Formats: sequence, structure tokens, C-alpha cells
Amino acid sequence: MSVTERRKGATWEQKLSTLLRQHGWHAERAGGGHRQDHGDLLGIPGWYFDAKSCRTHDLSGWVNTAQQQAPDPGRWAVLIKRRGHPEPEDGYAVLTIGNLLLLMQEAGY
Repeated sequence: MSVTERRKGATWEQKLSTLLRQHGWHAERAGGGHRQDHGDLLGIPGWYFDAKSCRTHDLSGWVNTAQQQAPDPGRWAVLIKRRGHPEPEDGYAVLTIGNLLLLMQEAGY
């Protein structure tokens, strides 16, 4: 991964953590060097967030990684930057339909 790609990824993670803080969570970038992978954003207990800012997408691979590394099988999402849209609100949140149904049930639907 090039320096430019790492910088773009770090910028995306920072934007996501700022957005989450604006909505009341104490989110922060995980940064590199962790012994265990706890995702790219910390501060929301039990959740695993994998942030991606890439030219090409590997949804299947990213979802597999998130499912394997999430502390709770139903509490994870891959947060992907949408090309041409710098604001995190315009990005994609990818999860499986099973995960979506679980979250909807927990929310009372």
C-alpha cells in the first residue's frame, strides 16, 4: 500500500470518527500497530467497523474479514468511501442481509 493510499485511508477514518462523534458516540481512529485487529474505529463497544477508501472494491473479501474479526457476529459493518463524494454521510455501509435483519429485530421491527 502506497503512502498516498494510507493517507487517503487515514483521512476517511478521521472523517468517519468525526461523524460518529457528532452523533453522540466517543469514536476515534484505531491507528496502526494494534496487537489484535479491533477494526478501524474504536469507542463503540461491541462493534467492529472496517473503513475502506479504495479505487476498486472487494465486498466479499471485506465482509469475510469483518465477520471473522468482529467481537459480536451481528455488530459489524464495512464503511466504504463513495468515489466523488467526500462526506462520510454519502459513503456506503456494507453488511449482510442476515446482519441487517438482526439489527432491525434488535431495534424492535
